[in-house]
Amino acid sequence: MKRHSHATRGLLVCQHEIVSRERVARAFTARGWLVVATGRVDEAMQSLGRGFEAVLVDLGVPGLDAESFLREARASGPEVDVILVAADATIEAAISLLNQGAADFLVRPVRVDELELRLRRLGELREQRAEIERLRAILGYPAADPRDGVEHPSPTGLFSLHLDGQPRVEMLELVRRFQDEVVEWALRRANGEHGVAAHLLGVPVTELDRLRARS
Repeated sequence: MKRHSHATRGLLVCQHEIVSRERVARAFTARGWLVVATGRVDEAMQSLGRGFEAVLVDLGVPGLDAESFLREARASGPEVDVILVAADATIEAAISLLNQGAADFLVRPVRVDELELRLRRLGELREQRAEIERLRAILGYPAADPRDGVEHPSPTGLFSLHLDGQPRVEMLELVRRFQDEVVEWALRRANGEHGVAAHLLGVPVTELDRLRARS
């Protein structure tokens, strides 16, 4: 399975409760998703790497090594969102896995409308990340890794050349369009981990403010 277009998205479902699994599969197939549903960990592991946009996995599936599964899922594609399904007894484990790269978690029973909302929001975040990288490329900054905790130095390219002169119209347009929402998103998503929030973009807020003032 190749990476799906927005019109045909892929969802891998690994749930041991057959009623819930089939309900989710039917609902998202009807919504235009390409769904692969299984109650077995080995089958789910074999399906990773087939271009799924999201993976829904229940922490109660027999034989599941959640940390190993999460590593394999993330290795299968950098944009794969892993959503965990937790019971009361596994919520603590789900929270721990969020710190290891899981995108979100739901508490049983899985509600189709809630899952759809979470998937929509995760899709919006992917689009925001793509816009951030486009902005960073125009500004001359290296690609960001929000998990590395590294403060990237200011560039010597486009951003520096135009900061004290007349900035490019395209650059200013992007800054005006995205600076408030991007900084807000960065602060909201970073959760204070490793002091990444101020440098998720790699563009100090003070520099963005200076550009806005000059526009």
